[in-house]
Amino acid sequence: MPILEHSQEPSMCAIVRFGGRDIDPYSFHPEDFQRYLDRVGVRFFTARELVAPHNQKVAADMGLTYLMPPQKWWPRGAAICLIGDIFRKKIDYPVYLRNWYRPTCPNYNAAVGGVENSAHITASAIDFDFRTKNHRRIAETVVRRLWTSDPWLKIGLGLGAKTIHLDILQRRRIWEYPSYSK
Repeated sequence: MPILEHSQEPSMCAIVRFGGRDIDPYSFHPEDFQRYLDRVGVRFFTARELVAPHNQKVAADMGLTYLMPPQKWWPRGAAICLIGDIFRKKIDYPVYLRNWYRPTCPNYNAAVGGVENSAHITASAIDFDFRTKNHRRIAETVVRRLWTSDPWLKIGLGLGAKTIHLDILQRRRIWEYPSYSK
């Protein structure tokens, strides 16, 4: 486990744990989210993917074209993307990012299917989609190893057939969606 300095944000420790650089998000203009991700070391995911609403109709009905969290939460997304980078390297095939931050209004819309107290509301979760069940199994193995080796990450792991919901620094839990099979 990385040494957590008293003043250091846990998501910054997670970034360092996964090989990224501890970069202050406030050293960037709010429109420079991609530059922030690049400097942290995220390789396989873009700012555009992170802020694109999965359910574009619900977002558009609420006047939202993208879903950008407060800058103080950028490190949460970067840390999870670095885990996603590990998936991508192990699978050697694209991994798709479906959901990151969802403000409460779109999160609670029935068409979105978000739950109360969702980690997406605090930009602490990302849903990843995989081409095959085997790809999801490889990523699941990575996360289960982290679950064991790094309990301080407080990993939340939701498992579907070709999907993983991954949240960090919230509450340790694992659940299966109805589509999940080993």
